[in-house]
Amino acid sequence: MARTPRDVHLPISLPTPVRSRRLVDELLAAIVDGRLAEGDWLPSTRVLARQLSCSRSVVTGCYDELIAAGFLDGIPGAGTRVRAGARAAVRLGARSHVTEESAPVVVRGEGAVPRIIGDLRPGVPDGSLIDARRWRSCVRAATWTPEPSTAGTTALTAALGEHLRRHRGVHAEEILLTPGSSCGFALLGEAAWDSGIRRAFVEAPGYAEAQRELARVGFSVEPVEVDADGVCVGRLPDDRCLVYTTPAHQYPLGHRMSVDRRARLVEWARRTGSVIIEDDYDGEFRYDVPPLPALQALPGAREFVGYVGTASKTLTVGLAVAWTVPPGVLSDAVGRRYAERAWSVAEPVAGTLAEFISRGHLATHLAKVARTYRDRRNALSAAVIERCPEMPIIGVDAGLHATIVIDRVPGAQVRDRLERSGWLVRAVSDYPLADKQSVDGVVVSYARLTPASAVRFAEALRRAVPEVLSEGGGMIRT
Repeated sequence: MARTPRDVHLPISLPTPVRSRRLVDELLAAIVDGRLAEGDWLPSTRVLARQLSCSRSVVTGCYDELIAAGFLDGIPGAGTRVRAGARAAVRLGARSHVTEESAPVVVRGEGAVPRIIGDLRPGVPDGSLIDARRWRSCVRAATWTPEPSTAGTTALTAALGEHLRRHRGVHAEEILLTPGSSCGFALLGEAAWDSGIRRAFVEAPGYAEAQRELARVGFSVEPVEVDADGVCVGRLPDDRCLVYTTPAHQYPLGHRMSVDRRARLVEWARRTGSVIIEDDYDGEFRYDVPPLPALQALPGAREFVGYVGTASKTLTVGLAVAWTVPPGVLSDAVGRRYAERAWSVAEPVAGTLAEFISRGHLATHLAKVARTYRDRRNALSAAVIERCPEMPIIGVDAGLHATIVIDRVPGAQVRDRLERSGWLVRAVSDYPLADKQSVDGVVVSYARLTPASAVRFAEALRRAVPEVLSEGGGMIRT
């Protein structure tokens, strides 16, 4: 006798076209995060294929693979259900096929957490979005000569000058190449110290690397508060000092410095003779409207604002290429320090990036990835708004990360709970000087987040706060 079909809806979604192995990974994730419990029945292959708008053979292949591996039980005449012990196996890192991802097990407290589902810590773009064919062509063009040459760095300096002028409004008389943005912070900090400046202010919360570099120079680093318009200029002293800021997308909260606040900051620097370090780490990415020009592009700012940019967010961290445009008041001091440091960028890398920029590939790349990152941002925002409406999401107008504000429990406790569920994020309190800021929560990168993963993450976040509260967590706002 034919069995009565069960009315089962599986809480998953996948981008099209659906692949069998993507479906396998999604079902395993559903088992480990609790959407599927041991003993739960799965939809029939026909019903799930209709739900996902894919071929029935895709679902059949997925079920067969998971049954063969022991995650599911296929019961003739009854259907398919999650096998006892499946969740424990997935949490220990067992899989039905070899994946390209690593499977780290992180220990926190008494036990091992599950295999990492998603690393959403900010700082890493999606390098797979680079056009590999165009990049290889630029590599060939840059490395055809067997003779040692400095043509690569010369060409890159020229290409960057044109790119910064057209895309960031920066008219650079001098561009200094370094293997990382931290070198730029050190360079500007040392030059400011040489000029007699002894006080340094960093946004609170702020970028740890900038604080470390300035402290290493000798500054006693002090916090300056930020709000939705950026650095609170009224909190800065009326004497000469050094200020580090991220005006395009405050790190980590994500605020964009308003044009009024920008003008006030530059006017304050002019009046006090101070120097500003502008970290334009992801200033190329602003959604729905064009990016604001760099702070250094404001009239009169060129004398007081040192500009630091990097390829680590626009392309990939592996390039190890950054650049500094010194402020006019420190031009000579920066030049001396740069000569002492003898920092350099690998010639083949410099030549390749120069080709990539001069051929127009970087501009094309930025336009393409901005659309992709905007869609991923939208997916994260929609998922969080739908599943966690009590948690505002801020900093979504620009950049590659956002901050999810959490009031009921400390962000660090939610971060730990998410890690135990397989999701890696940062807490606002992980950043230096965060105790000076009233906002708490978690900082999440959407650069490599698929729409399906955004939903899974939001579900994990929705469960995390009550789980922390049930374990005795929580806090009182002061």
